[in-house]
Amino acid sequence: MKLNVLVSFAFVICLFASCEDDGNKKCQIEFDLATFEKEKTEWSENGVVKYKYDFVFSKIGEGDEGTVIIDVNSNPDRWYKKSINNIYDYILSGYEERSKAIMEDNSGDYAISKFYIDITYDPVYHYPSEVEYRCKYYNTDIDGATGYTLKISNFEVVND
Repeated sequence: MKLNVLVSFAFVICLFASCEDDGNKKCQIEFDLATFEKEKTEWSENGVVKYKYDFVFSKIGEGDEGTVIIDVNSNPDRWYKKSINNIYDYILSGYEERSKAIMEDNSGDYAISKFYIDITYDPVYHYPSEVEYRCKYYNTDIDGATGYTLKISNFEVVND
């Protein structure tokens, strides 16, 4: 009988310990990595090295727009003015860094309830023509309280 009580007591303590809240909140992460990788590969296989595009970049408190001409030898000052390869790399590193941070600690005032990257791809050249990168926090009703939007239009291969 004493053994049954001890075993039951140990079970209850283990149950409470396993149910203890470590402060992390659940976060919904939405990003179609398989499609992203497929489109990135198809873009790379196009072999386009000189091109131009118009862009609109917006972020809370910041905005920019203009035309970019990309050449393999160019090195613009902002990631969204760089090559399509740089844009793909930036999107992927942002996804990896944010996902890792959420998995390590998603507690406190800045706990994220939803993190998503929504991308529309060009059907011919396979570059990301529109990118929505957003986080929604538990402590606000604003969807996309953090993030950016990038739109690429008038993409054109430049022939010498």
